Amino acid sequence: MVRVSSIATRLLLLVLSMGQAKALTPEDAVSRGRSLLDRGEYAAAVEAYSSAIQRDATLSDAFYGRGMASGLMKDYDAAIRDFSVAVQLNPTMAGAYRNRGLALYEKGAGPDAIPDLSKAIELEPRNPVGYVNRSLVRLGLRDFDGAIDDASEALVLDENCVAAYRNRSGAYVGVRKFDLAMRDASHAIRLKPDDAGGYASRSQAAFWARDFESAILDANRVLQINPELADGYKLRGAAHQELGQFAEAERDWSKAVELAPADIESRCSLAALHYVRGNLDSAVEECQKAIELDPASVRALFTLGSVHFVRGEFSEAVSKYSEVIRLGEKSDDPMVASAYYARGKAYQQKADADIGAAIKRGLGPNGQWPRNGESE
Repeated sequence: MVRVSSIATRLLLLVLSMGQAKALTPEDAVSRGRSLLDRGEYAAAVEAYSSAIQRDATLSDAFYGRGMASGLMKDYDAAIRDFSVAVQLNPTMAGAYRNRGLALYEKGAGPDAIPDLSKAIELEPRNPVGYVNRSLVRLGLRDFDGAIDDASEALVLDENCVAAYRNRSGAYVGVRKFDLAMRDASHAIRLKPDDAGGYASRSQAAFWARDFESAILDANRVLQINPELADGYKLRGAAHQELGQFAEAERDWSKAVELAPADIESRCSLAALHYVRGNLDSAVEECQKAIELDPASVRALFTLGSVHFVRGEFSEAVSKYSEVIRLGEKSDDPMVASAYYARGKAYQQKADADIGAAIKRGLGPNGQWPRNGESE
């Protein structure tokens, strides 16, 4: 009998394992990517899908899977590129259109997302997810009627769709139908009582209905479910502020900024609260951080203008208010009307200050120099 040495055995096993590795198919790599994606290992999933693409660049599933992983890592540009290749390879892949639309929306290109989401619905008209996603984007675009229509269609297809109830609740707030908004949010809560989103929707509806105490109660429930959710602190902070509970509001807005430092809305709200409380240096600091994130933030610029105004720096105030007007002139943002009014007041104050300075230098109140022998 021939005895094989242990070294030879190990070499044989190594050769066999290498053969198996070489036999890994592109489909195997896609399957591995899908498993990693399901486990939340997004970076590893990108590598697996990339391996599949290197072996076979015609696999639409590989580009779609890599796009999903990139999107979940908030690399929306990469996700959009991969979804675009996926639909070129497979023009009937509804999921690729749907998720490319969502990636565009997350990038701030909401209007560009609608055609993709509509194409996904055309390809899968019985899939409620398509209508839910388009209702979300329409809600973000302030197309409240469209959002209501899409969410309602999703509920025809799936009467227990929690996301559709939440989206429609938000859209009803937009059209000031607060009782319907509360009803939908409460329905979402009944369907999924451990979901913070339903309570957040109802808190928002209560806030706009000016039931601030109820808004706080639901925001508290949001934060009991998820203490790290910045939106919960934002909802509660806004309600506290409306009730004049400024210390509590400042605590909540500060926590929201801590949890989501790139959230411009939180920084602008905290800046406005500092301004109201007379903490002008803190207001300026938060405004400057918001403007670093978005130089076109009209809320931050308006608050800066208001700080300059109360400090008597009227020229600087006029400059900031003018910037708000320039940026928002073609929009329906109510901040623009406020900026026109505030700029008028700043001009008025500046004019009064200039006239006062002229009078101190001897000019008469009517703008004339006194004639000899006349009192000033």
